[in-house]
Amino acid sequence: MAMKWNNAEFQKLAHSARVANACKVEAEKVAAIARSNAPRDTGAYADSIHVVIEDHPTRVTAQVVASDPKSLIIESFSGNLARAVNGLKR
Repeated sequence: MAMKWNNAEFQKLAHSARVANACKVEAEKVAAIARSNAPRDTGAYADSIHVVIEDHPTRVTAQVVASDPKSLIIESFSGNLARAVNGLKR
């Protein structure tokens, strides 16, 4: 007997508040690691690290972003956000 997927239910699940909350919880863990390990000069970079929840056509996602104008330069030298993600995996 072949299994038939109920795509409508998967779409509903992928956009549910429970999935969005689960994504946010994990992203907040990454953001906390990134903030604690962020290089500090003025503290603006560390203070700008936050979580953004986005609803895409196929699913909800959570992103950890840094919005300080110098974030790209800081990330290119430190790799802080990438290391924070890897730190959560361990």
